[in-house]
Amino acid sequence: MRIFLNDIYPVKKYVLQISVGYKRKEDSSMEEMQTKEKQIVYDQALYEKAYEFAKKKHGTQKRIGGDPYITHPVAVAKILKKEGYDIEYLIVALFHDLLEDTDATEDEIRSIAGEEVLQAVKLLTKEKAYEFAKKKCKPTSPASAKIP
Repeated sequence: MRIFLNDIYPVKKYVLQISVGYKRKEDSSMEEMQTKEKQIVYDQALYEKAYEFAKKKHGTQKRIGGDPYITHPVAVAKILKKEGYDIEYLIVALFHDLLEDTDATEDEIRSIAGEEVLQAVKLLTKEKAYEFAKKKCKPTSPASAKIP
């Protein structure tokens, strides 16, 4: 049996196409992986910035048990991370008490995490406490309120 060059050429061409296609697939996977790595680094930096902001704003506040207050939002963020939620949800968890319990402003939250995070934080904020914090006035306790 005699093999001619014309018989081999199509096979070589096919093998070349497969290997070139495979190479392109490899390059694509590598680019995808690099993009994911960049996103992870960005997410980590954003989370750290949000954490530092929340920690600063909660300052010396304490939980009933005496722990620093920041342990509560961090615990909520850890639960969401464990459940597979994205970075935006983790930041909402860190910020969920800022508007009602600190002097943090909507503009500050928006500048760090964006409008969508701000809107989510506002949805989680207790309205009365937030309105009170915005007005910066002393609350009237029910016992001291005068009924007309």
